[in-house]
Amino acid sequence: MYAVKRVYARRTHGVAATGDRSAAEIEEIVREIVTALDGVPPATCRDHAERALLRSYLAEDDVVPDPDDEAGRALGRAITTFAATTAGLGLFGGAAGIGWTVTHLAGGEAARLACERFDTRSGPTRSTAAGSCA
Repeated sequence: MYAVKRVYARRTHGVAATGDRSAAEIEEIVREIVTALDGVPPATCRDHAERALLRSYLAEDDVVPDPDDEAGRALGRAITTFAATTAGLGLFGGAAGIGWTVTHLAGGEAARLACERFDTRSGPTRSTAAGSCA
């Protein structure tokens, strides 16, 4: 993801190519990757969270527009899937990772509402241990 963001940063500063590939070629490869990922069902809350991040970042730069809010739906599925599993507090696939993703993508009031939903669904034991997902 960092490499993809770097390409766009360079592009906005007047550099239209990275190595031997133009920004347009790289964007096309990224679109092909997203299309391929769409054909593989996410299996875990981390998969959903990563797809939410990917779709959000790419929509931000109009590389892969997201008019149907796939990023938002993936984020909601990450919360729901996490709440239905026994995943712990893990940095990437656990409460910390999902909480960071919610806060990073939704922020503000939307993150607070999502975290309330998460805390309600996850029950008192996990909620107490994690504090809150935000």
